[in-house]
Amino acid sequence: LLDTKGTKLPLPDAAGVKPAIISANLVPGQYRLLLRDRDGRSSKDPFTILLHREEIDAEPGEPNDTAQTATPLTPGRDLRATLFPVNDVDIYFAEPDESGRIQFLLSDLPGVPTSIRLLDSDGKTVLVDQGVYAPTEGLVGRCTAIGWETPGRRRYHLQVGRKDQGDRCLSVRPYRVRYEFASVKGPAAHDKPESATPLTDGRFVEDLLFPRTD
Repeated sequence: LLDTKGTKLPLPDAAGVKPAIISANLVPGQYRLLLRDRDGRSSKDPFTILLHREEIDAEPGEPNDTAQTATPLTPGRDLRATLFPVNDVDIYFAEPDESGRIQFLLSDLPGVPTSIRLLDSDGKTVLVDQGVYAPTEGLVGRCTAIGWETPGRRRYHLQVGRKDQGDRCLSVRPYRVRYEFASVKGPAAHDKPESATPLTDGRFVEDLLFPRTD
């Protein structure tokens, strides 16, 4: 897929895929689709081309590429967003009121390498660098998680995408981000044999290993 200047757009290679599907988020303009023989053989049967266009609504949270403009997340609720245009950055924040474990779940991620990082309250200090998340080719429902233990009330930022990533990342369809928080009130009261929690046959016990080394 080429733009008006003849520049090839950064899209997954569709060679050998049946049917070949090319999807892209595009700004208004003219584009050209180039089909080229790659193995020295002509096609035995005619091929067909179908163009399907969908309008993309502007996201209410944009721009959110800094800690100051970050989009707030509510525990247990999904939020949909897209990385658009190319090399867009989305930053979210969560601010638990007490000690516990925060976790961000991301699903339906782009089928291209995507940088995912957890930042401290200043929006700059990197707590966890997930690196460049590269999902398995053709994997449906791509999902990853990133978490952190918080000692109390504190703001944390989730950064999806990086301007200096160099992979020209963008998402064709919206991805989902979900924030979850597990509260821990006070130290564990059953960390010694004499204070062990009794188990009952046929009943589950729900607990959390917190803080570290609990």
